Amino acid sequence: MVRGLLLMAVIAIAVSAALSRAQHSTAAVEDYISSILRRIDYSSVLNLALEISSYGSRAPGYEGYYRTLELIRSTAEQLGLKIYDIKYEALVPYEDECYVEIMEPHPVTIPAHSLWPNGVVEPSATPPEGLSGEVVYGGRTPLEELRGVNISGKVVLLDFDSGHSWIDLMKMGAVAVVYLPYGVADRYEAYSKFDPVVPLRFTRVYVESEADALLKAASRRARVNIRCDCGLRKLKLENLVLEIPGRERPEEIVALIAHFDAWSVVPAKASSAEEAVATALLLKLAEVFSEERPARTIWLVFVSGHWNGLAGSRKLAEWILSRSDLASGKRVILAAMGVDISSDFPGLSLIYTG
Repeated sequence: MVRGLLLMAVIAIAVSAALSRAQHSTAAVEDYISSILRRIDYSSVLNLALEISSYGSRAPGYEGYYRTLELIRSTAEQLGLKIYDIKYEALVPYEDECYVEIMEPHPVTIPAHSLWPNGVVEPSATPPEGLSGEVVYGGRTPLEELRGVNISGKVVLLDFDSGHSWIDLMKMGAVAVVYLPYGVADRYEAYSKFDPVVPLRFTRVYVESEADALLKAASRRARVNIRCDCGLRKLKLENLVLEIPGRERPEEIVALIAHFDAWSVVPAKASSAEEAVATALLLKLAEVFSEERPARTIWLVFVSGHWNGLAGSRKLAEWILSRSDLASGKRVILAAMGVDISSDFPGLSLIYTG
């Protein structure tokens, strides 16, 4: 997959290079592509993606987001590339503090994380004093596990692969749902944990450690308190555009675009290595093309706010439209290619419009 994406990116740039002069033959283009591909160590792309994923959550506002931003900036500075820094603001879900406290017989505090918001309301926030209730365990199929139990006023523990069952529990009067790290945790289960349209205010949190302590508390029907200080925050975010001047026609631009942030149904855990591959790929291309410049100018574009209504991409479009050099025709963007990764399908797709 990485090799395929790299090949497509290099072909896009090579074709642009070939078109700059009529005498460029097909053989010359193929030689150019081969020379670039030989210089890329694919394992280094994957290793860089893993390094980026180790920074922590790359959801906007979290540490991994800023560390990745600094990696892109520092790489460009080391290569001597021109950097366009596009600043903007966006409303994003952000968590300041979240925990579950087992209140009896002795208080025990367990770190937790809020889930992605329903609709556009606060994500799993609680009142300042928290939400309290007797805790019960519903497992993967809570309607069967808790048959005959009055759910009203209770905090329900669920395995992560329990699908949309939180909606039934909410209707039955549950105070909140706490997800435990049990069962399959694929994207389909993640998507089932929130409603992107309906603004339902219902607290759902995820616990990664000390799940056994919560299960023991549920076995004796102990009381717990959930405290989650989180919400939609208006944060200052950035896009970065790295420019590699063309040798022959620097006024004509080919743009390669990738988002460097990441998504998770638990924003504080958005450290996806898969979503980091495109960023790593563009950074490696920056190293190669800074030494072996193509005919036309390359823009390596790193956008953020991808999962926040494409906030960064929309700001990028505004920035492009506001540039006098592009509006006047002194410079022109000949082609733009978005680089994205999906583990759902092993093939390579070229989407030329959309």
